[in-house]
Amino acid sequence: MKHLVTFLFSLTFIFHASAQQVNPRWLNNKWEAQWIFSPESVPAGPDVWHFRKTISLDSKPGSFIVHITAVNRYKLYVNGKFVGLGPARSDPKNWNFQTLDIAPYLTQGKNVVAAVVWNFGANAPMAEMPGRTLFLLQGNTIQEQMVNTDQSWKVMVNKAYQYAWPDLQTFHVVGPGENIDFNKFPEGWKASILMIVSG
Repeated sequence: MKHLVTFLFSLTFIFHASAQQVNPRWLNNKWEAQWIFSPESVPAGPDVWHFRKTISLDSKPGSFIVHITAVNRYKLYVNGKFVGLGPARSDPKNWNFQTLDIAPYLTQGKNVVAAVVWNFGANAPMAEMPGRTLFLLQGNTIQEQMVNTDQSWKVMVNKAYQYAWPDLQTFHVVGPGENIDFNKFPEGWKASILMIVSG
C-alpha cells in the first residue's frame, strides 16, 4: 500500500448535502480537506482504488460527523463495517456529498476509516463525470478533522477487477459489468490488519 497521495485541487464549487448536520463553513467555502488520488492512477480511468487512514481516539465519541464524496463512486467503511456510499447524481457545478455520523462505528483506541473508489473511465454511465479517480473526506468540526483527506492517507490499486461491456450494437448509457478475481483481492484493506496480495 502506497503512502504517497497527490493533491489535485481544492474544493472551489458549492456542494449540496444529503443531511442536516453540516457546519455552515463547508457549504460556501473551500474545504480544508483535499482531493486525493494515486500518482499511479490512470488520468481518466478505468480503475479501482482503496484509500485508508488509521486514527487513535482517547474514548468513543458521542458524535463524529464527516462529509464524503468521490469521482466517480465510493463506498465508505469504518473498522471493516459498511457505512455508506455515493455520491448522489449531480453535475460538475453542483457536485453532491454525503454527510454521515460515523461515531457508532468508532471505538476507543485505533480505528480504520477506509473507502473503495472506482471509475469506469470512458465507459462510465453517462450520469457520471469523466476524469481521474478522486476521493474527498472533510471532518465537520475540529474534532473530526483528523480524518481530512491529505497525504497521511494510504492508497493502493485493486487489480482484481476487469470490466465487461456488452456488445449491444446500439447506443446505451449504463456502465459495464465487473469480473472480480478474488485471488488478487487485497484482504483486510478496510480493517485494522491488511494483507497485500501480489499480482
